Amino acid sequence: MAQGDIYYFGKIGKEEYNTSNKEYTLEPSSTCLEERIILMGQQIGMSQSIKKGENLNEYIETIGEVIVKYKYINGGEDLEIDWEYKAVEDKEENSGVGEGQSTSTNTSDDLNWIPEIMQLDGSTKAEQYLAYRINNLNSRISNKDLKWTQEKIDQIWITSELIYDSYGIQVDPRLLLSIIFQEGTGSFNTSATNLAADGQHGVEADFAVDLMKANKLIFGKILGYAYYGNEFNQVVSANNDKAGISGTGNFFQYANWNTPIIDMDRGTVRYGVYAGHGAWHEGVSGIYENLSYIGASGDYSGYLSSVDKNSILQITGDISLPNVGFSTSQTAQDYKGNPNGKYIIQARKIQ
Repeated sequence: MAQGDIYYFGKIGKEEYNTSNKEYTLEPSSTCLEERIILMGQQIGMSQSIKKGENLNEYIETIGEVIVKYKYINGGEDLEIDWEYKAVEDKEENSGVGEGQSTSTNTSDDLNWIPEIMQLDGSTKAEQYLAYRINNLNSRISNKDLKWTQEKIDQIWITSELIYDSYGIQVDPRLLLSIIFQEGTGSFNTSATNLAADGQHGVEADFAVDLMKANKLIFGKILGYAYYGNEFNQVVSANNDKAGISGTGNFFQYANWNTPIIDMDRGTVRYGVYAGHGAWHEGVSGIYENLSYIGASGDYSGYLSSVDKNSILQITGDISLPNVGFSTSQTAQDYKGNPNGKYIIQARKIQ
């Protein structure tokens, strides 16, 4: 890397470790560390940056319980980055990690929606299903950049944990995996320039960019559902007589259809779909329950609905959250992007 490159990271309210009296065990990851640091910084808002400086030879920073060590080598021409999940402060008192135990950043017992990282060689039924879906997906993809590995799965978990540490809201990484399998391209299909055949967003081959965009969209939908979800659910429940609309409303429908997205980057509320396919949510929720348990889609929606609106107002800060109304719209598409005469729920700003 060239001298002067900037790597962003964020401070998220955790205690900053003092390198003079703490012990660290730094283990390099097999994943491209530089891309992971950039991804982390982009995801949590680039609240601080680090770059080559006159007095900067080595720097250690904690992001939650993730430690990143930056060290300039080769006369300052290259940046060496080491990474690990856990800070080792006192080996006897550190009850979270021991030999042979998981080193996930998820150490809180109440993180029901960010479980331990799923493993492709795992033995649980859900992990076996994950491996089956990954193998099936990879067999249909020729572009090696779009093939899925354990490293990509790990990065999904890392960003979910970073979002939780930043905002206190759990983005279930299994939801992101479900979207990958539903899309079926190896991408979250976030590219606005490489459009799909139906004219909608298409494959983004750069995984770091793809994951960043997907997380921003899903997190914006999550914030929107937490704030507007009760009204959305009521309209869904009242319109079960219309083709394409069923149930009592859930987050998966909200994410699918034309609903408010609280866009933290742009500082505004915009409206949009994740997919034009009106029944996209059914596929995603079905996959999600195979990766978790039967009924999980309803439970996760309930969790998001339980987030206090005051918490959303604190997170969104100066973003103006308008009054929004929901109504039916006969604009659903099939999986090929063709209108099929069915209905979705769409939002509109109330003046």
